[in-house]
Amino acid sequence: MQDQDPDCVLIELPLQPGVRQTSLSDNAVYERSEAALRKAAGTIRRVADEVHQVVGAMDSTPSRIEISFGLTFNAEAKALIARSTAEASMNIVLAWDRDAEGTTE
Repeated sequence: MQDQDPDCVLIELPLQPGVRQTSLSDNAVYERSEAALRKAAGTIRRVADEVHQVVGAMDSTPSRIEISFGLTFNAEAKALIARSTAEASMNIVLAWDRDAEGTTE
């Protein structure tokens, strides 16, 4: 991959049903991996924001919140919440601790 970040994260994406494997240029692999990683980051943020809002609206909030979920990628490089950890490409754990005043750390 010429002129690409040597620390880039490459993601192996599944093939669409009925599609044969062909070679992709190094740049195409890099671009698809970057797109998949950006979409994964967006999915993680949306899950975290939703959990934070739901817990924040509770009458009595817990002192610690932890969620764990898996992400998998489809052929279009979209990040999806996995049905099981066995099929996940990434396992994500997010945790929030609250101090005595109830603010998130």
